Amino acid sequence: NMDIWRMRADGTGEERVTNTVEWEEGRPMYLPDSETVMFRAWKYADYGKKRPTPMTVFTIKHDGTDLKPRTFDEGMNWSSYPAPDGRHFFAVKVIENNNWEIFLFDMEQPAKAPERITYNDSFDGFPSVSPDGTKLVFGRSTGKGFMSDIYVHVMDITPLGITVSGISAVDRVYNGLTGVNLDVSGASLQGKIAGDTLNSIPAARAYGAV
Repeated sequence: NMDIWRMRADGTGEERVTNTVEWEEGRPMYLPDSETVMFRAWKYADYGKKRPTPMTVFTIKHDGTDLKPRTFDEGMNWSSYPAPDGRHFFAVKVIENNNWEIFLFDMEQPAKAPERITYNDSFDGFPSVSPDGTKLVFGRSTGKGFMSDIYVHVMDITPLGITVSGISAVDRVYNGLTGVNLDVSGASLQGKIAGDTLNSIPAARAYGAV
């Protein structure tokens, strides 16, 4: 039975964090608050009976309190790694044709579907993030066999500074109110990369204040 423990760097002061019979925990990682631990776990009863083995990502305080699930589907959520913002994390999911890909999850929006980050017909896994949150490091299989010829890849995940220009207020007679309708017919996006799709607010909902 696998459980999570914490200790000092010299191996002293062992303290048990998890104590479960039915779950097998692994890959513990501290969040930036230095007291919350993220880990993935699978049920012993599922091992060898379901493929891939279902796994859930959890967080827990390092004193063993405040256990919370962070994934809620029946699939495999493996190799979780928290982002330095304390809100997001990366994990590996298996999609069609045994394709292992890295996804981004948002702990503040648990109902939101995770965002796919990698696209490869074989295996992408073992994600980790640079302390400044700008680089994602992961292993990618380039061989013919499963998890064969794995090379380290570095992906730039710096947020893009998307800005909008060309929006103006529609003229109207002053009525004592500050709300105005906006003319977005000349709006354009700066910083958008060719080929990217961005969700924007419909023109009918454009509204501002002066």
